[in-house]
Amino acid sequence: MYKKYRKITAIIFVFPALIVFLIAFLYPVFRTGIMSLFYVETISDSIFNWKFVGIDNFVFLFKSNLFLKSLKNVFIIWLIGGLIVFSISLSFASILTFSNMKLKSFFKTLIYLPNIISSVALATMWIYYFYQPDYGFLKSFFTLVGLPQLANIKWASPDYIFMSMLIAYSFSNVGYFMVMFCASMESIPSALYDSASIDGANSFDKFFKITIPLILNAIKSAIVIWSIEAFGMFVWSQIFSPLDPEPGTITPKIYMYFQLFGSNLIVSERNAGLGASICVILSVIALFSFLLVNLFFRDNNK
Repeated sequence: MYKKYRKITAIIFVFPALIVFLIAFLYPVFRTGIMSLFYVETISDSIFNWKFVGIDNFVFLFKSNLFLKSLKNVFIIWLIGGLIVFSISLSFASILTFSNMKLKSFFKTLIYLPNIISSVALATMWIYYFYQPDYGFLKSFFTLVGLPQLANIKWASPDYIFMSMLIAYSFSNVGYFMVMFCASMESIPSALYDSASIDGANSFDKFFKITIPLILNAIKSAIVIWSIEAFGMFVWSQIFSPLDPEPGTITPKIYMYFQLFGSNLIVSERNAGLGASICVILSVIALFSFLLVNLFFRDNNK
């Protein structure tokens, strides 16, 4: 009788969460997957107005130069931006964890500071205070050090806007991953480094033969988080190209947004079915990235 009551109590407590999960998560995922096979003029259209097109939405996307450009942009952000972010954040974390420098907490807070500021505010700051061609920081700095060719570069022009956005976006993420790596490095027993020093290991050996192998799980988690952030990038691209999406900064989410909610000079036709297809493609890419990371780091978990 007691076990029966326990089962009933468990069902009573789990049932509301299950209903919320089905309504708020599973139903939208299922509806998006179905919608990706239809032509849907607006996202609020009744399902009876949807026109079945099969895989035509996916065929259209992979023939669209703009969508392929957006995939290329986001892949470069993931790869090049990831290398920049992880290199700098690992270096900062190592210095702030193992060095004898003073004010470590202050420098950690200072480097993490961009992560508590709105992405909109950060992107605006980079555009108007760093990349501004007349009085921006880069203009003033390169003029001061006598590099007029660099000082005259218009960093927000179509030729440089993607590189400018990539640098700004990478800068905004360094602090977050630095804190993650610091927490992992601080858990490594100092006796390992003392033993390595006695054996004659230098700082380079300690970093690559002790630190990196022992924080691989943190690096794995960081790569997964970075992959989700990079492939879902929206705000930074929107701020760097606020009106019409600039091909140099467009990302799949921006392309999806204009397919779902509005059109402009570049994305002229609204089709919520195409937007749903982009969601499906991004989901597959994210799942593939997750499986790839788990495959690459699987030996570390054994």
